[in-house]
Amino acid sequence: MKPKTRDALDLGPDVIRYLLPHRRPFVFVDRITHFSREPEAALWAQKYISSNEDVFNGHFPGWHIWPGVCTQEGLGQCINLLMLLDGLCGGCAGLGVQADEFLELLRNLERGSRLHPGHAAEKNRFLFELLASAGNIVGMSAATEMKFLKPVFGGSRLDYYIRQTHRLDNIARFHVEASVDDALVAKGVMSSTVGITAPGMVRPDGGV
Repeated sequence: MKPKTRDALDLGPDVIRYLLPHRRPFVFVDRITHFSREPEAALWAQKYISSNEDVFNGHFPGWHIWPGVCTQEGLGQCINLLMLLDGLCGGCAGLGVQADEFLELLRNLERGSRLHPGHAAEKNRFLFELLASAGNIVGMSAATEMKFLKPVFGGSRLDYYIRQTHRLDNIARFHVEASVDDALVAKGVMSSTVGITAPGMVRPDGGV
């Protein structure tokens, strides 16, 4: 069951690059739309599938069919994003920053990436220091049980939904879904380790 409440957290690719260690052409999340911490950590995100994706050159030539393994990888990247956001929201209190303040710093960075006049550039350095303090922690896939229900074609928007259902020591389990036009195309359960260091994700000066 999806959480009844969720907070809008509209973050595009220029912010996501500070949160994920992955780089093009292996980034399969274009936008985060919502994030929730209660009653269970959950994330909503999107991938826009262009007909110009390189993978279409070799996957079903003549048909723009998105590989299921790319959908699965996108769901896994969403798990990384969820663990990082939830972990930072929980850990920022020790640095004197509340969860809502941290999320607002991310929203401010998004405004800057869109040249919005409300962007406060002086806040970005503090955000980058917070991200660096996370130790670049991401997860590594531990187990996956997926069902692919329908093909996904070029020109579609793939909607992701991730919800943490269990946590035991450094292993977390997630219910995952992917849909197109509100129709499920894939669903399953993915488990991930928590606490793997990924060097070079972000530097305090905002570099990558």
